[in-house]
Amino acid sequence: MYLILKRGKTESIVSAAFKKAGNIKMLSKKISIPCSTLSAYHTEKRPIKRKNLKKILEYTGLSIKKED
Repeated sequence: MYLILKRGKTESIVSAAFKKAGNIKMLSKKISIPCSTLSAYHTEKRPIKRKNLKKILEYTGLSIKKED
């Protein structure tokens, strides 16, 4: 299932993950999501898969609200 979050929310979540990992390649290796997919999520060019969102949220320790 794909999710569409509020504008800017996906970008902020992925940015936090980038900062924690150091860069996009390290994040890709740590959570097993391709760099191109992470880049598309960061620029909000595609909706995010529920399982990928879960991986990113678990890695960063963030959470999202129902209204997001």
